[in-house]
Amino acid sequence: MKIYTIILNYNNYQKTKKCLEHLLNSTIRTKIIFIDNNSSDDSSLKIKEEFRNKDIDFIFNKENLGYPGGVNIGINKAIKGNADYVFLLNNDAYVLPDTIEKLLFHLEKNEKALIAGPTIFYYHKKNIVWQAGGYFNWLKIGPSVMFKNKRINLDKLSKKIFKVDFLSACVWLVKAKAFKDLGLFYEKFFLYYDDFDFCYRVRKAGYEILYIPYAVAYHDLGDITKTRTSNIALYNLARSYFIFIRKNFNLLVLIYGMAIFFFFYTPFRIYQILKGKQNIKNILYWFKGFSDGLTTSL
Repeated sequence: MKIYTIILNYNNYQKTKKCLEHLLNSTIRTKIIFIDNNSSDDSSLKIKEEFRNKDIDFIFNKENLGYPGGVNIGINKAIKGNADYVFLLNNDAYVLPDTIEKLLFHLEKNEKALIAGPTIFYYHKKNIVWQAGGYFNWLKIGPSVMFKNKRINLDKLSKKIFKVDFLSACVWLVKAKAFKDLGLFYEKFFLYYDDFDFCYRVRKAGYEILYIPYAVAYHDLGDITKTRTSNIALYNLARSYFIFIRKNFNLLVLIYGMAIFFFFYTPFRIYQILKGKQNIKNILYWFKGFSDGLTTSL
């Protein structure tokens, strides 16, 4: 059985190094494809030197292709290498030694399931859930995540397996069949909604997505009121939201999406900006993303 892990790096040496160190302690060893998304620093070169004795293929992109464009290069390489599974791992995510093993166990015994993911905790708040399984929510045309920001001790994690509509691609184990049958990530997304869109395609095709609560990973991200209110984040959150809607739904849903964008999401983003003490002018990037999301060719 061949499992390929794909890690995408952009200007992040310390967290990427820690990500690899955790991965290399896994009970199931995988072939690693490391992709640098045209970093402006020497982070990936340092990683290549420090891990030169490990079984890692390094790819250096000549431009920043965003998340979907970057990982698609790795997925294609994995498929050409006859992968049975692809393990997608954010470079700021850390797995426990048995995380892959637990995800693999449940995918192996369920023919209809294509993706499995763990409970992902905040790295700096070890018992607080960042992401778990999610369901499609028509009210916001997006995912509703179970146990979001709930405090759960590791010994209290459920052994029940949930069939869900969405898992964050921060940590995914995916059957290679998923990409062969349904295609790769949609590259018109640059950041955000690429994983939600892929999950939507998986469920629409009649396959299952499994949330494995007692498998664990950690996400080393900063204050959400800062990370999600930067110019880049606000722009891409808005842009990708409307690309997702236009790609998958009709005009009536688009009109509804525009309404909740202005009357629900925009006040929430303003609240986050103020709470994170960011520049209120950042909201202009949010509206720029809205405009570009409506006009980007699909």
